[in-house]
Amino acid sequence: MFNAIDVATLQLCTVIASAAYALVFFCLWLNRRAGRHMLHWAAAWALYALTIAGFATVPLVGQSWLTQPLYVGLSLSSALLVSGIRAFDGDAPFPPWMAGVVLVPLFMHDGPRVLAAAGVPPGWVATRIADTVGLAVATAILGWAVLMRAKDERHLVGRRIAGFALLAYVPGYCVAIAGLVLSPQTDFLTRIPMLLDPMLVAIISLGLLAMVGERAQQALRDAALRDPLTGAWNRGGLLAAEPRLARAGTGIIAIDIDHFKEINDQHGHVAGDAVLCVLAAEAMRLAAARGGHVARIGGDEFVAILPDGRFAGAVEFSEALRAAIHTSDALPVWTISLGASVIAPGETMLGAAIARADATLYRAKTAGRDRLVA
Repeated sequence: MFNAIDVATLQLCTVIASAAYALVFFCLWLNRRAGRHMLHWAAAWALYALTIAGFATVPLVGQSWLTQPLYVGLSLSSALLVSGIRAFDGDAPFPPWMAGVVLVPLFMHDGPRVLAAAGVPPGWVATRIADTVGLAVATAILGWAVLMRAKDERHLVGRRIAGFALLAYVPGYCVAIAGLVLSPQTDFLTRIPMLLDPMLVAIISLGLLAMVGERAQQALRDAALRDPLTGAWNRGGLLAAEPRLARAGTGIIAIDIDHFKEINDQHGHVAGDAVLCVLAAEAMRLAAARGGHVARIGGDEFVAILPDGRFAGAVEFSEALRAAIHTSDALPVWTISLGASVIAPGETMLGAAIARADATLYRAKTAGRDRLVA
């Protein structure tokens, strides 16, 4: 069955598929110009198409000096896929280790001397084995790098698809190596990577596109759960996070701007919005440093959720926040009142603790404002 496969047709299919995806990613890059990862992926598939076309043109028997750069081209095209993922993540696209991985097939080209010691006769078969081993090693490292970058992502499907599809080349290369070792005169096992090629090119590309779509969906979900003015969680965001935040001992601090209506009346709503943004930004910064979160639950009322429910921790956060909001001379003088409580044992919701914090907040208001009551 495999002997009946037209190798030239398989290579042509791969060249067409790779070139098509190169064009797709290049057009997506042209449309946005901000997504440089698209340019990396376009370059990867363009190089892959040229390399496969080179294999279709250069005879594999002899002329090893011509096939050697083609194997490097294959590893470089895989490296460009990984560099695009790194650019997508906002990291440096080409770390130093990647150069070594790309050149593995080049180093392995001298492998026939090692294989000769293992009993493999020198010649073009040994050279192909060495080149294929180098390509398999480089592809395995790059595929593993994709999967490792996925381990901390909230949405892994697209990245895992691309990583596993890249790794799927490795068994194909191993089968081809086995075919060259066991039966160098027959070529059917060496055609397995060619059979996989059109399918894996499509799967990797779809995985990369899925990554972009997943991030866009996550951005929309995050936007729906956040207050558009301050960036703090809204009530929906607080409700979505409630199951993991409602733990006994978690501190709840209600925060309210003193005389906020007067700020709007005397200085305008632009100044009022600026005050809200400063309060939210400083509260989120201080809460994040303590592993906590902040939500806007009313016009000028916020709530901070802090894992450390100790009274001393609430006092420290409150004093730091009261000091931080007075660093801008461009805003009118303003103060905040705060009320603190903790989630009691057995409580699985935030509502009761927030209500208690709100009650102590109003005690702070009646006691003269600009203070914490717990």
